[in-house]
Amino acid sequence: GDSWETVIEEEFDESDIESGLPDEFLLGFSASTGGSDNVHAIDTVDVQLPADLEVSLADEPPASVTAGEEFEYTYNVTNWGPNEAEVTVENGLEELSGVTINDGDDQSFELDDGESKEVTVEATVDDSFDGTDLTHTLEATGDERFDPNVSAAEQEVKIEHLYAGGTGTEDDPYQIENWHHLDNVRENLGADFELV
Repeated sequence: GDSWETVIEEEFDESDIESGLPDEFLLGFSASTGGSDNVHAIDTVDVQLPADLEVSLADEPPASVTAGEEFEYTYNVTNWGPNEAEVTVENGLEELSGVTINDGDDQSFELDDGESKEVTVEATVDDSFDGTDLTHTLEATGDERFDPNVSAAEQEVKIEHLYAGGTGTEDDPYQIENWHHLDNVRENLGADFELV
C-alpha cells in the first residue's frame, strides 16, 4: 500500500556464493523490528535470472535527412549471458511523426548465452516532414530477466534534418535556423531558402 516503506533493496549476485548456485534452492526471509514495534512484512519479491544485453550500431544512419528521403541503419543485439533471454527491442523511431518505418520496427526474438542478432531498419521520411529531429533510442529488455548493465541495452540513434523546415520551393523554402542548416545549403543549391 501507500504506507509501505522500503527498508532493504538489494540485488542478489550468485558470485557472492563461492560454491555457486545449485539447480534448485529455496529463498527464506526473516525480520526483527525491535522492542517498540511488531509490524514487519514482505511486499514484493521478484526473482529473475540475469541476462546482460547490449545494443550497438553496426551501420549508422545518415547524419541528416530531408523530406521524401529513404534511409536505413543496422544494429546488433548481443546477449552476454549467463542465461538465454526472450528479447524485446523497442524502436523509438515508431513514436516520432514525419517518418514511416518500412522494416525493422519493434522486434522480439530469443537469444542464447553469447548469441547476437542483426536487425536492419528501413524507413522513409514523409513528404510532409517539417524538420523534426529524428533522433531516437533503441532499448532491449529480456522477458523475466534481470539486466546487470541496463545502460548497455540502450543505444541512441542520431538523425537530424538538413534544415529547420520547409520543402525547398519558392512558396515553402528551406528554413535556416543555425550553422548546421546553413552548412547544408550546398546539398540543395537549386532550392529556395529563408533565415528564421
